[in-house]
Amino acid sequence: MKKLFKYSLFLAVLLINSGAGCGGNKTDDPEPGAQAFLRMKINGKAWTATSKITGVAGKVPGIADQGIISFSGDAGKDNLTVNIYGSTAPGSYTIIPQSAGGSIAALSLSDGSVNGSYLSTKAPGSSLTVKVTQASSERVAGTFSGTLNLEYALGSGTAGPTTVTITDGEFLTID
Repeated sequence: MKKLFKYSLFLAVLLINSGAGCGGNKTDDPEPGAQAFLRMKINGKAWTATSKITGVAGKVPGIADQGIISFSGDAGKDNLTVNIYGSTAPGSYTIIPQSAGGSIAALSLSDGSVNGSYLSTKAPGSSLTVKVTQASSERVAGTFSGTLNLEYALGSGTAGPTTVTITDGEFLTID
């Protein structure tokens, strides 16, 4: 039952990041030719999202009535999703296992099959700090760093480390 809840939460995150969010605090319009990106180092190794780079800052009725800042991206079968509940404004946010409002950062790593690792700020000892510099329905930008620990294995086994240190994280999403 606990895994079903986690998968439901993950699906809600994907729904939000697919563009279902609306509204928000408009801070500026994207520059012509600006490109979305999401990149970081995982245990010192470069990771760059290659598809599905999305983000939103605003209120989502029924899901995030108090507001949400969200961004995500995929690199092959790996995915990073960050949801900060309760705000739509730029600022510094630290997500820990007991974050108010259920804020979460989650990283799914796959070995290319059905096996993988789900590391998140719900796991004890995890923490991710996000500095949001721009937040609107058209753009979310900032930096992030921290440590994510294994919350559970996907499939029949883990893929990769059970703890990751994220450094040099940066993102820009453009709607």
